Amino acid sequence: MLDIQLNSFVRRIDKANELKAQIKSSGAKLSRKGRSRNWRLQGTWPQFQIIIQQAQSFEEPS
Repeated sequence: MLDIQLNSFVRRIDKANELKAQIKSSGAKLSRKGRSRNWRLQGTWPQFQIIIQQAQSFEEPS
């Protein structure tokens, strides 16, 4: 299982709720670290590949 820290995740993405739903449907786990703005994404490499493809389809600026 892989673990990625996403600092200020919700603040950086306009369609955060849609992406959170996509992450949940992939089977990966997205959780907030305490009460901070930082999030943690946990999952397997195949789950991350699905999430990356879906995130790229939103065409958000980096």
